Amino acid sequence: MKQTKRHKLFSEKVENTMLYTLEEGIKKLKECKKSKFDENVDIVIKLGIDPKKTDQAIRGACNLPHGTGKTVRVLVFAKGDKEREAKEAGADFVGGADLSEKIKGGWLEFDRVIATPDMMGEVGKIGKILGPRNLMPNPKTGGVTADVARAVGDLKKGQAQFKSDKGANVHVPVGKLSFEEGKLKDNIMSVVDTVNRLKPSASKGIYLKGMVISSTMGPGIKINISGIAEALRRQYHEIFSQASSCILIETHKLTVAEVTEIRKLLSKENCGFKVLKNRIAVKAAAGTPFEQAVPHLTKTRALIYSAKDVVAPSKIMSKQVKQNNKMSLVFGTLVSGDRVQTLTPADINALGNLPSKEELIAKVLYVLNAPITNFVRTINEVPASFARVLQATADSRQSAA
Repeated sequence: MKQTKRHKLFSEKVENTMLYTLEEGIKKLKECKKSKFDENVDIVIKLGIDPKKTDQAIRGACNLPHGTGKTVRVLVFAKGDKEREAKEAGADFVGGADLSEKIKGGWLEFDRVIATPDMMGEVGKIGKILGPRNLMPNPKTGGVTADVARAVGDLKKGQAQFKSDKGANVHVPVGKLSFEEGKLKDNIMSVVDTVNRLKPSASKGIYLKGMVISSTMGPGIKINISGIAEALRRQYHEIFSQASSCILIETHKLTVAEVTEIRKLLSKENCGFKVLKNRIAVKAAAGTPFEQAVPHLTKTRALIYSAKDVVAPSKIMSKQVKQNNKMSLVFGTLVSGDRVQTLTPADINALGNLPSKEELIAKVLYVLNAPITNFVRTINEVPASFARVLQATADSRQSAA
């Protein structure tokens, strides 16, 4: 059979029998792009589970660090205060029986459904419509919750939901082909870590068996999945070992737009930002100055770090935390030679309030220049004062005459 130009390109760029590293796979996928639109990027993870056994079924959700690149229309079944909270959080549609009746009539212009527990009776009436379309809210993915504001926020900022299929695979969207390679890598690593943490106790043997990355019009590229976690551990270990300043913050409610803005601010000061995978970070911290932060690696944590500037991370983040109540300072470290200084939130704020290098230079120059300026002003003032005294004396004599 004659190959098309597209398939010929794929065969030239990708070796079907080869296992690529994640970095190589993403690069190959980008090299194979020929379409004019921005393709979706997905991964398929092969799991070591028995899909016929319900106690080994996998279902979950992962908040992607850089989002999916898609606009998600969120529908929420809620009433009273929860209805108001959902609307304020940015839900596109909020209601109860009115929405279920509309859906019964064929309306399906939404992508995700959230419901408060007390509204599941209403949602159950349209279960036969939502279920086959994978739209039925599920508590395992955060779809059935009283915290509707957080659930809406997670979906809006880029939450990927997944479940195992009959072939023991999970299919997960991880972004767009236009994403930077590093952002796609971060998203994929987050998904792999989330899936790995959901391993059923009944699953025996190798759990993560394989992975394929692909785009809408691109080839399927086999990835060496066993090397992903180790690559992330090495990356963390290098940061923890070389950083002169590390600040740990809690940041589970930030939107992708807010994270992007913070990254830009930090980048200008040569600082980095990483949403940490705690289990891997704990292993990576061993033997590094950041090892003292291990007890604080719980919940959702982000790391702000700098290899050279010990003040910049504290200065930027102490200000950001004051402006945005979705973040809070947790812990920090400063490294000078062999000495490691731990930082409390109060210490981080104190460092953040220090003047900048430019401000310090200006103050030093002011102190140095002030006596000279005053001296010159005094010297210059003597002739003028003397002239005024002479003039006043002359005036008084004329008046007396």
